[in-house]
Amino acid sequence: MHTIFQTDEILRLIVSHLANSSSRFATQWTGTPTRYGSTTFYSGSLGPMERKSIAKLARTCRTWEEIALDALWKEIPTVEPLFGLFPPSCLSSAHRHENVQFTRPLVPSDWTRFHYYSPRVQRITLLDTRYSRWTVDFKTFLSLSHFHPGGSILPNLQHWAWDTHRGAGDIVGGMCFLSSSVTSIEVTLGHTTSADTLFGFVYNLPMRCPHLQTLALCYNDRDWPDWSLEATMTALQSIFGLLPKLKRLSLPFFMDTPPFISHVGCIPGLLELTIGCPEKLVGAFVDDDSDEALVGIPTGPDNEVLFEDLASVTLQSTMSSCFRFLRRFSSRNITSMHLTVLHLRSSSQLTECVTLIALRCPRLKNFNIQYTPAQHDVSFDTSYFSLTTLKPCSELEELSIGHPRVAPWTDDEVLEAVRCWPRLRALRLNPRPSRMIKEPKLTLRTLWNIVKWCRHLETVRFFVDTSIIPPLNELARDDFQQLTTTDPPSGTISQGSYTTGVPPSLGAAAIKGSNMISLVDFGISQRNESSTQELATFIATLCPLAQVQGGEQWREVATILRVNQATRLEDQKKIDILRAEVERLMSLLGPRASIATI
Repeated sequence: MHTIFQTDEILRLIVSHLANSSSRFATQWTGTPTRYGSTTFYSGSLGPMERKSIAKLARTCRTWEEIALDALWKEIPTVEPLFGLFPPSCLSSAHRHENVQFTRPLVPSDWTRFHYYSPRVQRITLLDTRYSRWTVDFKTFLSLSHFHPGGSILPNLQHWAWDTHRGAGDIVGGMCFLSSSVTSIEVTLGHTTSADTLFGFVYNLPMRCPHLQTLALCYNDRDWPDWSLEATMTALQSIFGLLPKLKRLSLPFFMDTPPFISHVGCIPGLLELTIGCPEKLVGAFVDDDSDEALVGIPTGPDNEVLFEDLASVTLQSTMSSCFRFLRRFSSRNITSMHLTVLHLRSSSQLTECVTLIALRCPRLKNFNIQYTPAQHDVSFDTSYFSLTTLKPCSELEELSIGHPRVAPWTDDEVLEAVRCWPRLRALRLNPRPSRMIKEPKLTLRTLWNIVKWCRHLETVRFFVDTSIIPPLNELARDDFQQLTTTDPPSGTISQGSYTTGVPPSLGAAAIKGSNMISLVDFGISQRNESSTQELATFIATLCPLAQVQGGEQWREVATILRVNQATRLEDQKKIDILRAEVERLMSLLGPRASIATI
């Protein structure tokens, strides 16, 4: 074997490319960076084919064995492979099916093979028992803890995931794998989760994992959670304050009482907060906001500072529950906000919520709000908020709004809002309403406005009325007249970034489009069949590189645009070839050709 293959970093680079076949032809890979010595490699979850390939590589020779085994055992999908490392005489005959048990006490020689592989394990992902009946008996975990020679069972474990709802075993028993090296924990609860086991897990968490940075407690079940789960977590709410290095926290939707929020908000250095609800329970909420004050009335002590360092928020619950959190955020550095509102108590709550966010989050960059009405509040699904409410968020880069009904926004309202967001990269204005009871008020003039004012925009999605296609010359002439009589608003882009100083007789060829926009999605917008070519010309002039998406009737427009883009690309190649030929001839003729050209 060549000596180059005896270099550790080169071997690990080869294995990392083998683990992800797409990285062989790419310069970057969206995986988790892992540093070996002075070189950084990327690694991610292995699929069945990748695991087979790396297993074959590990059996090639001793030079490849260690590095291939490190990649193969770095992340295991379940704890089942760990029990396969013990001698068959230790396990019951059904160890590959149900109820894994040890048939005898473990002796030191039984741990030899286990200790060879266990230091390589860094991640245990969620157990998926939809295709396997494999489970572990509670006494088996006790045997591991009792008979282990000493130290941590998995000394280099960093991420631990456990699914109590799908039969991964007792959550307290599974804690035998936890140690001080664990920095990320993900636990999925169900209505069958015992309150005693949850108590034991949460109570022992600060002692087992003092360096924990990410904690996700999720609820995923079709049935409503038992009240004892909420009571248990409420009783142990002070435990979260004993995790000083906690940066990311995810909690189930029923943990939203004001006292619990106050304890969680006191965690120093908390950057990300997620309150999640399973889609199976959407529409089954019974909202109660009797413990919450009205909008505008302060809640809690005036000197109470909660969530001071928060930067990212994801809330999926009722509007009253969202208010309980939003009114207690003291951080002014929140840059990402994702809201999924599952229930309204009045038609004005949506406006009040967005107003509160605009005032509390001046540095907001990503805002995503999705309203999903329950069966008992369909009468409120016509409530909307004005886009101008978000004008104070001048650093906004992504805005996504989902609603079951058609938005009542107008072209002027969208224009007034986007003029305050010069950094906007993605704009999604409810492109696919589920219940269309009226026609949209937005026209193609909105596309003209956002192309002119948002020079960094990449994605546009909105529901638009395309029955009238405005002439580009008239749009340019109207904007030129307004530009000569009014000044652009403060805090927006300068006049030189769009069509300025041009005569009123502006031609379509002189209109400056946007080469940044790559996607224009009109959703379920209707269009006039007789204006296909005219509509394609309008879009191609403003967004020459964009792909058009929508319903079936937008396929013809998308085809015309793709043909135009291909033709333009071929023309550009011919121009580049002619330019290179001219430069070659000029270099042959010497200085005289340059003087003659001048």
